[in-house]
Amino acid sequence: MGIAEKTKNHAVGNRHLPACLRMSTRHRVCVRILLNDQPAETRATDLLAFMREHGLAEEPGVAVAMDGAVVPRGRWAETRLAEGAQILVIRAAQGG
Repeated sequence: MGIAEKTKNHAVGNRHLPACLRMSTRHRVCVRILLNDQPAETRATDLLAFMREHGLAEEPGVAVAMDGAVVPRGRWAETRLAEGAQILVIRAAQGG
């Protein structure tokens, strides 16, 4: 799944629900955020879990800012996601 890809919707009867709302109610409800200026929803409770959702937690050369402040990789696990958080994910690229 691409980092800027919006949450996929799945048909439920005549309604469409975000994937994270279709799962068991025992789990956390979705948090709405902005990811690279695009609306997104997540079940993640912290930045590390969010990055794992997108397959970016272990990739080198990835930087993350939340609400305008860079979050060092070592603090991802302790950085809680809140409704309306603005997350910017940047990947370093080589070449010229």
